[in-house]
Amino acid sequence: MQRFAGRIILLWGWRRALVAFAAGALAVLAQAPYDFFAACFVSFPVLVWLLDGSTG
Repeated sequence: MQRFAGRIILLWGWRRALVAFAAGALAVLAQAPYDFFAACFVSFPVLVWLLDGSTG
């Protein structure tokens, strides 16, 4: 899991944007009308890893 998180954190450019878009699209499935709550457990850690890798 740490290896996967490290790869997500170090993404840059269009790959980072693509992963952010995919994680956001997966998070939408947790909302109505789909109510697939388990999608949160996958999408939110990815979004947090993207935030961890951002430079400010």
